[in-house]
Amino acid sequence: MPEMYTHQNPGSRMSFIWILLSVFFATCASMFNKKAALLGKGGGILTSLLTPWYLAALVCLVLLACAWIMALRYHPLSFAYPFMSSVRGFVLFGAWYIFHEQVYTHEIVGMGILMAGIMLIGVSRRS
Repeated sequence: MPEMYTHQNPGSRMSFIWILLSVFFATCASMFNKKAALLGKGGGILTSLLTPWYLAALVCLVLLACAWIMALRYHPLSFAYPFMSSVRGFVLFGAWYIFHEQVYTHEIVGMGILMAGIMLIGVSRRS
């Protein structure tokens, strides 16, 4: 029989902040990496790695790791992890809004379905 793990006050609304911060830092890291890649275009890999944007991405990844550890203290992995899928939606929006990339209707519909599923997971855990 698997060992049962207890979580620190999983019902606390403040505990959900750690999941939101994890999503935020993961999204920022992806956007900063894209900016670093664009600035390094035409040069070698070091051209991108030596930009301030890449450093910002690394900082976000460290902050993501810290926030994620805290999120997992309060919530089961089976509840917290699906919220990380919302990063894809925020990155898709950022790709369109910040980098003016083409976004297709099927991508938007797919993200809508994904976001609805994430909301369903959140609601089903509260019941």
